[in-house]
Amino acid sequence: MAALSTTDYNGALLCGAYIEVQGPNGAVTVRVVDRCPECAAGDVDMSPQAFAQIAPLAAGRVPITWRLVSPPVTGRIVYKFKEGSNPWWMAVQIRNHRNPIYRVEYRAADGTFRAMAREPYNYFVEPASARGPSRCASPTSTATSSWTPGLSGRRVCR
Repeated sequence: MAALSTTDYNGALLCGAYIEVQGPNGAVTVRVVDRCPECAAGDVDMSPQAFAQIAPLAAGRVPITWRLVSPPVTGRIVYKFKEGSNPWWMAVQIRNHRNPIYRVEYRAADGTFRAMAREPYNYFVEPASARGPSRCASPTSTATSSWTPGLSGRRVCR
């Protein structure tokens, strides 16, 4: 797991994405799970297990490069509804994806798709009713599913 600088995290755009980090002793692929406010642009704060694959833990800060990658993942995309989601307000987080999720849309009552606002804590939020179907868009694909606001827990994108 890793955290990126506020600049690279880009308002949660890269949250959930995978990056390959190259260090002095090799490379490791990690999932971005947070932002690192004290990190400079280009820095990556990694778990000790991931860091140990690119340099000795005692080394502390080391020169690195990183790039986005699209590794295989098992299972389907999952919608994680934030506690308190209901028919009048909804927040959803997209999980188990291998590419950055650029936007989430839902089909409104008038038949048009409307984008949900992305929050820095990586939930897509709709302050009004957002009954499906929905679309998750990444750089390489679009997944479509139906959801019912008010359900807590996980919903699998089919």
